Amino acid sequence: MAYQQQRPDWLQKQHDNSWQIEFLIAGGIVITLYQLPDYFRRYFILTYETTILDDFILLLLFSVYLFSRILLIGFVVNLILRAIWIAFIGVYASFPKGINKYDHAYSKWLGEKYQKENASFNRLEWLDKAASLSYVLAILLSLMTLSMVILMYVGFWLINIIPTTTYLDSAWFKYTLLGFIVLFSSGILEALFYRLFQQPTRFRGWGQRFFTIMDYLTLGVFYKKEWYTLVSNTKRGVLPIILLLYFLFATLVTINQIGSYLHLDGFFHYDFLDDRDYRKMPRAYEINITNYYNLIPEKKFFAFEACISEDIVDERYMWVFVSYWEAMDDELGAIFEEKGMPNDYSAIETREDLLSVDSLYISCLQELFLIDIDGQQLDSLRWFETQLGKTAEYGYMAYIDTKDLSSGQHYMHVQRKGLNYKKEWYTSRIRSIPFIKE
Repeated sequence: MAYQQQRPDWLQKQHDNSWQIEFLIAGGIVITLYQLPDYFRRYFILTYETTILDDFILLLLFSVYLFSRILLIGFVVNLILRAIWIAFIGVYASFPKGINKYDHAYSKWLGEKYQKENASFNRLEWLDKAASLSYVLAILLSLMTLSMVILMYVGFWLINIIPTTTYLDSAWFKYTLLGFIVLFSSGILEALFYRLFQQPTRFRGWGQRFFTIMDYLTLGVFYKKEWYTLVSNTKRGVLPIILLLYFLFATLVTINQIGSYLHLDGFFHYDFLDDRDYRKMPRAYEINITNYYNLIPEKKFFAFEACISEDIVDERYMWVFVSYWEAMDDELGAIFEEKGMPNDYSAIETREDLLSVDSLYISCLQELFLIDIDGQQLDSLRWFETQLGKTAEYGYMAYIDTKDLSSGQHYMHVQRKGLNYKKEWYTSRIRSIPFIKE
C-alpha cells in the first residue's frame, strides 16, 4: 500500500500559527538586551564618579540590570522552544502521517513505542504552549519587578531615616528584604493570607483592603489578574516555584555581572570559564590597559581613577590624568577655604585677577595630588581641568618633562590627600603605574 502524504487539519492549524511575528520580536529583543550591560556599565561609572554612591543609585543600577536579565532569559527560552517547535512542524509538514507503519524494519517496535495516534499533535501543542508561556512569564515577571523596585525604594527610604548604621544597612538584610518583597509582589503572601483566614472577619476585611491598596500603589493591578489566571489554570504550586527559580537565577546573573566592575559588599563576580587559581595574587603593580590612555578601547573602558598618556614613553613629555570624583569635594573644599579660593566668577574683574586665581587653583591641586616617579616627588606640576576624549571622564591633567629620566622601566605613584571623620589629613594611594622610557 502506498504511504499517503496528507496534511491533517491539526497540522495545518499549527502551521498557520502567527509565530513569525513572535519569533521576530523575541530575536530583536534578545540581541538588544544582550548588549545593554555595556551601556549600563558605562553610564553607571560616569554617574559613580559624579555623585554619592548611595542605596538608591545602587538600586537603580540593580533594577535596570535585573529588568534586562529577566527579559533576556525569558526571550532566549522562548526562541529555543519556538525554534524546536518550528523544526518539528517541518518534520510533520514533510511527513504528516508520522512514523511510516509500512517500513517493516521499524514498524513493529516503533508502533509499540508510540501507540497514541495524537502523539504528534500533543507534542506540538505542548511546545507551542510552553513557548507562549515563556513569553508571557518574561513580561509578567518584568511587571512584577517594577512592583518590587517600588517597594525596595520605600524600604531603603525607611532604612535611611535611621541616622546611624545598623544591621538594616547590611547587604544580607537588603537581600532578605528583596526575598520578602518577591513573595509579596507575586501574590504568594496574599494567597497564604486568604488560606489562613478563610472565614469573613474584621481582620480579613482589613487584610483585603490592605492588599487592594498595595496593588494600586505598586502597580500590581496591571498584572495580578493575568498572573492569577495562569496560576489557577496550572498544577498547584508549579508556576510560583518556576517564578521563584526564574527570579533567583536572574538575580544571581545580575549580581555577578555588576560585581565584575563594582567591588562592594553584596556583589560578587565568578567567571565560570576561567578555572585558573592564581588570578588574584597580592601585587603592588599591574599592567592594566586602563592605566594607559593609548591602550584604552574607545568608549568601552574607563581610566576610572588615574592614567598616564602611554605605556612606552618615546617623547620628551608625558601626562598624568586623575579623575574628579564627588568624594574629593570635602578635601577640595577644605583646601580652597584655607587658601581663600573663590568659587565663582563674581570676584573676577580683570584678566590679571583671573590669572592670579588660576595660579591659586593650581596651588590647591598641587596640595591635593601627590605624584612621584621612582620615589622622587614632582612638586611643580601645573594641573589643568579637562575631559578625556575616549572615556568622557572629567578630571585633572598635568604634563611631565621626562628629559631627566633614564631609559628603562619606571614607576609612577599617584596619591591624594584625604580627610577622615575626625577632619584629620591622611594620604591614600590612587594608582601605581609602571611605564617604560625609551
